[in-house]
Parts: sequence; C-alpha cells; structure tokens
Amino acid sequence: MSIGSTIKKLRRERDMTQEQLAEYLGITANAVSQWECDRTAPDISQLPMLAYVLDVSTDEILGVNTYKQDESVKKIIDEQKEFYAAGNFLKSSVILKKGLALYPKSYEIMVTLAHVLSCMGDDKETEVLCLKVLEECTDNEIRDKAFQDLIFSYNNSGKTDEAIKYAKKMSHTWVSQEEMMLSLLSGKEAIDHRIDYIKFCSNRLIMSLNYLAKQTDIDINDRIAIAKQAAAIPEILYPDEDYHYVACLALRSYEILANLYAGKKDIEETLNALEKMSKFAIHFDNYDPEAVNTSPAVKNYKDGGWIPDPQGNRSWFILNKVQNENNYDFVRSEQRYINVIEKLEKNAAKNTI
Repeated sequence: MSIGSTIKKLRRERDMTQEQLAEYLGITANAVSQWECDRTAPDISQLPMLAYVLDVSTDEILGVNTYKQDESVKKIIDEQKEFYAAGNFLKSSVILKKGLALYPKSYEIMVTLAHVLSCMGDDKETEVLCLKVLEECTDNEIRDKAFQDLIFSYNNSGKTDEAIKYAKKMSHTWVSQEEMMLSLLSGKEAIDHRIDYIKFCSNRLIMSLNYLAKQTDIDINDRIAIAKQAAAIPEILYPDEDYHYVACLALRSYEILANLYAGKKDIEETLNALEKMSKFAIHFDNYDPEAVNTSPAVKNYKDGGWIPDPQGNRSWFILNKVQNENNYDFVRSEQRYINVIEKLEKNAAKNTI
C-alpha cells in the first residue's frame, strides 16, 4: 500500500475529512488530496505531526513492517481455525484475544473474535467489538461480517429493535454482489457463480419455508403443505441423493412434519416423517466434506465441512428429542418407530469437546 493510500485509509477510519486533516496540519486540503492520489508525498518534517493526528506511528504511515504484521495476523487467524472448526470456541477465543493484544488495530482479528464470542453466547462482548469495527473500519467485507454478528447478537439478547435498525443499514439482496454478477460473467466462471447462487437461494428458501411452517398462527394443514414444499426442494435439486450439508435443512423439514402429524395422531404420516428425518440426520453426520455434488444443477460444488455442536451429532440430538417428547407415545410400539430408533442409536455420537 502506498503512503497516500495509507493516509487516506487512516483518515477515513477516523471519520475525518481532507479539510479537517489539512487544518490540523496547517496545510491546504488540496495538499492532502495530492498525497492521497500519490501525486506528491508529505515532507519528512510533516510525518511526526501527521502520525500524532492520525494516532499511529510514522512506521505505519510509511508502510514499514506492514507486510510482517499482515503475515502475523494471518497466522493468528489460521491457528484458531483448527479449534473453531472442531467446535472448541474457548481455545479459539484465547488465541484471538492474545492476537488482538498484539495488534489492537487489526479489524480482521477483531471481527473474527466477535464471531467466535457470538458462538459462545457472549453477546455483550460481541456487540462491543462489532460496534468498534463499524465505527472505525472501512473494509466492506469486514464491516459486513460485523453487521451480521451484531444483528444476531442483538436479537439473541432480546434487543430486537436494535437488530432491525442495523439490518436495515445493510444492502438489499437485489443489489448484492451475487445478484449483480449474474449478468456480468461468462463461460465457466458464470456457471460456477450460478451454481453457487442456486445453492445459496435454495438453502435460504428451505430455511424460510421451515420457519413459516413453524408459525402456530397459521392453519395446521397449511403448515403441513409448506413443510412438504420445503422437504421437496432437496429431492428435486439432488436426484443423486448427494445432499451433503443440505441434509441438515431437510431433516428440519421432516422434523416439523413429524411434529405436525403427531399432533393429528396420524400414525402413517408420522412414521413416514420420522423415517425421512432419521435418514437425513444420518446422511448429514456421515457425508464426506471433501465430496463434490454430482446432481446436474449443482454439479462439482463442494459444501465443505461444518462446525460440530459441542454436545453431539445430529443423530444424537434427534434420538434424544424423539425419545423424550410425549407426542410420539402413540407410535412407540410400531416396528417402524423401533427401526428408526435403532438406526439413530447406531449413528448417534455425543461429543466430548
């Protein structure tokens, strides 16, 4: 990064205009503009005052050791990823807190730590870090991450109005990068982008339908119809049954259906839903994170891994839920129900993270 770009970045992070910086330094705004465009550079005698006003060292303005700092920050982020991926958020947070102590101005470490703390349920500290990032950082990618975790944190802590306020500050899907690129790319790049977009949109559609099917103020028959629509999407998009991560969304659809049919004491449909739910739970727990999709509409896409729950896998959660909920009492003597329980028991695993 050039000296001019560094000055511009530091000035914007402090919400300072060129005119204000010029006034502090006793020069013209045009001189600051010339620096930031790299047409001229500050005189060496101006560097101490410039560093003082921007609250940084002269080395940072000159870009000295910037590369080394970037490399160190990257190593810190990479080190914590192993623990984060295993669901060990405490160890991940310890690494990031130490890193932030070394690099207190690293918004990348800051926003990563905020996300980890959010996963740990520490909404208060998450909010503090995210607000600091939004107040000071100008990197749009980092700011988007801060917005997301801040909104989730506010919502989790019951501050729904604050969550809505910040959500409204974000760009609408219609003007997102993904939407804009749909008509701009061509060839293989366009195909890859469209497949990625199909995955994103279909996953969000399943999630939205599942949410709608859970709303108790909607007629139960409509809720059943909505949950069936959600459950049908994976079947349509993945004819090769290469559901991978999407199995987690599908099992949720069938969990909702099982609950709804159980409420109606419909033995056949309840058992059908329980069988499908267990099928997708077992698939989700055992799919290869390195495997790529083979179904036509999502061909060659790789979901990758997912963050395990510290308590147990999906089969473990579903098994405990089905066994402990009274609404399934009327089917417990059915052989198909017993078969579902046996399959889940074989695959259930309680984590020890």
